[in-house]
Amino acid sequence: MNDERFILFDGTPIEKDRAQERLEGRSCLYQRIRTEGHRPLFLRNHTEILRRTCESLTGRDLRLDPTEIEQNIRCFLAANRFPERSIEVTLELYPDDTSHIVLRAPRILLYETYDVTSLRPDSRTVVYEWPLGLCHTDASRAAHRLAQIHAGEATAVRKTQNGALLSVGDDPIFAIRGRTIVTPPIESGAADSVERQLLAAAAKKANLPLLEADILQSELSVYDELFFVDTRGITSFASCDGFRFMSLLVRRLADAMAAIAHSGALQ
Repeated sequence: MNDERFILFDGTPIEKDRAQERLEGRSCLYQRIRTEGHRPLFLRNHTEILRRTCESLTGRDLRLDPTEIEQNIRCFLAANRFPERSIEVTLELYPDDTSHIVLRAPRILLYETYDVTSLRPDSRTVVYEWPLGLCHTDASRAAHRLAQIHAGEATAVRKTQNGALLSVGDDPIFAIRGRTIVTPPIESGAADSVERQLLAAAAKKANLPLLEADILQSELSVYDELFFVDTRGITSFASCDGFRFMSLLVRRLADAMAAIAHSGALQ
């Protein structure tokens, strides 16, 4: 669901059409944030990624105040009369001379906390590049959408020319072999994200080893599970490029994610 009437523009609710006019032709950085009861989760982690991204692309070290942004998120959801349940919002930063901060695109989530999603989709690997050095930008959103069109009804999984799986759109990908969780390293082209950090913390809490290593398309047959993590929780793939997978340890990981979210702490 995405039917906001108002967009929060630098702390002020304005009608969606007026905001679109003011932002037309401008490029943004963004983070997708899970809220529960209108409370944004792991906001300091999100703003730190935005700060680093802005510095990487523009050379400017913008100071983002998580307390002020949390107040803005609460105002944004209240202005659009969204219920106090689990909702995803998109925080956009326009790193031009004005450095506008915009909140938009609320989506009501089906799950009250991080969970294993009910559907197990098939997936297909697609070779494509993430623009602008693995930064979450409107350019990367466009690249992910085009990759999904290419994948058709299956979920697109980004991979390199050498066949290393890297992500599902913005979201980190993981595989499990036995009890060991494997995820591609950032040095290989995986992007840092709050969901990546959260799954790493959940693996530690669940006493499951996490290994950073390439997940190669040619070696998918050795893995028991393949999944990605987003603001909803864990989506476990039924297959990828014809290789079939089970869904075994993801429930344990999702429960650990929910416990971390309840505590409010993510290092």
